[in-house]
Amino acid sequence: MQSLWQALHCLDEENAIAAMESAIRSGFLPAEQIRQLAVHAPRRLQDGIRRMVDNSGSGNETIVRLRLERAGFTVVAQGHVPGMGHQDLVVDDCVGLDVDGRAWHEGDNRFATDRDRDVQAEGLGRHSLRIRTAHIFRTWPHTLAVIERAVADARRDRERRRGRVLVGLDDPL
Repeated sequence: MQSLWQALHCLDEENAIAAMESAIRSGFLPAEQIRQLAVHAPRRLQDGIRRMVDNSGSGNETIVRLRLERAGFTVVAQGHVPGMGHQDLVVDDCVGLDVDGRAWHEGDNRFATDRDRDVQAEGLGRHSLRIRTAHIFRTWPHTLAVIERAVADARRDRERRRGRVLVGLDDPL
């Protein structure tokens, strides 16, 4: 708890919130202790603290969520994909984002599972994007522009479909 308290005083808002959410997710500290820290956290963190969630899958997911919310989007962490688990973030209920690090895809067959989930999400009318760490920390302005475009395109597609989703392979387009 002392380490996180020190971090809150040294880190910028997005990294401080990412540290708090990661502490909850990893089981490092219980949510109640995080809430106690939040009450006494520096004032500059209060906006981010109000937007904290307890189901963020990683610090990078938290940072992307906070940036997208700051840009005016509605973002849901761990958006459900029926029969396939979840996408890391769902932006404006029309674009699913997976924030992937290389280590996540080593080992078991996560690569194939992720692609299957992308196909299922597309069939439900939710476009899918995958971003990696470099997209967050090296090329964020470009990444944000791509997400903005993807959301605009998805909204337009949704409006054109008028809510229709693909429910089976024999469903006519």
